Amino acid sequence: MIAESAESDQKGNRYQVFLNLCGQDFRKIAELARYEIVEPYGNEKISLFPLPSTGTVSPERIYLANEGAGYKISCYDLDGQQMRTIIKKNYRPARVLGTLKSEILKKLGTHPLRDNLFFPEHMPIFQYLFTDDEGRLFVVTSEKGETGQYISDIFNPAGVFICRASLGYFDLVRLIWEGQEFGIVAKKNRLYCLREKTSGYKELIVSRMIWTE
Repeated sequence: MIAESAESDQKGNRYQVFLNLCGQDFRKIAELARYEIVEPYGNEKISLFPLPSTGTVSPERIYLANEGAGYKISCYDLDGQQMRTIIKKNYRPARVLGTLKSEILKKLGTHPLRDNLFFPEHMPIFQYLFTDDEGRLFVVTSEKGETGQYISDIFNPAGVFICRASLGYFDLVRLIWEGQEFGIVAKKNRLYCLREKTSGYKELIVSRMIWTE
């Protein structure tokens, strides 16, 4: 089990978050990561993307990615021992476009948070991580493909890069600020994802994955 615990500083708006691996008895086995979250305090700015870390768990592996470390994903076994690190040196982060800024500010309207919102120069490297039932790792980046979907980097269970593909409709901005979850499930070479129609209703899209390796 992966558990989070938080400790605040004297101001009360900065939290050290500890990501721990725990056993069935809820006892801590290992600390996997720690990071800081800042909540708005007075006139202090809050980032459009306040979550600095993301990850996923497969039946045999734990994957953690920290935005502050660049394109770097740490892989652990279920005992909390680090097995390998996946690094992509030539990755260029996508820029935060003016259209996104306008869209967010319009949705916030007269909300008090509007004046304290900070727009970083770049989008997060990692939007979402997930694995399939064969141990492949899918890393949803902030790059958009020709279809308008975000591009995923796909790695085999040994951490070797396989390919890139536009998959699913996950959107980190909508998850953080609207609570809209468009998660993706990959199982038995099928990809299951939710998509929102222009009417506002959601539909389940099922796609077949064909591997040539």
